[in-house]
Amino acid sequence: MNLYCKCNNHKWGFVDEAENPVIPFIYDYVYCFENGLAYVRKGGYCGYIDETGKEVIPCIYDSIFNYVFSWGRYGLFTVYKDGQHGYIDRTGKEIVPLDYYPENFEECHSVNAVQKYSDMQATLSTYKANIQIEKAQTEDEAKEIVETYRDEICRIIDNRIARIKELSPKKDLTDIISELAKDKIQAVTNLYIESREMGE
Repeated sequence: MNLYCKCNNHKWGFVDEAENPVIPFIYDYVYCFENGLAYVRKGGYCGYIDETGKEVIPCIYDSIFNYVFSWGRYGLFTVYKDGQHGYIDRTGKEIVPLDYYPENFEECHSVNAVQKYSDMQATLSTYKANIQIEKAQTEDEAKEIVETYRDEICRIIDNRIARIKELSPKKDLTDIISELAKDKIQAVTNLYIESREMGE
């Protein structure tokens, strides 16, 4: 059934082809359905509903972006609330929690900021890899995806180490680098495990 946006008494909802109300007129603004979800805004906050009217992503966020040519193609939404941002999937599941994240490594001015930013990037890379592995048609294709994202995660960790060294040039980083090496190995191992499980 196709659903269409309609405004009634300054509130928006959805109707069917015969203009029968299907989803109540309770929203301040809505977008048309796309891939089974529609953006809605209510009480100054936004979320997404499915075609039954269920708020699969509750209206608790200041803004939400689902860029088709970036995170959107992986089913990810960038969400903003109270100056923080994070990432959720199309079911509303939290992938990266809301927090104050730097835009890049250059904007990381403390070791904690470096760790937070690189953890976010590695989490997103692993998520993207798993999405693509699930869609792979052959084991060889899955392994190629693993190789690509293994290299990406390794670059993230290498940049993390380099930035920490810049911020703390006189600090003994032996323990930190050792721990990061373990993180790198574990991240790569996880991707290989995903690939193998798909091929079995």
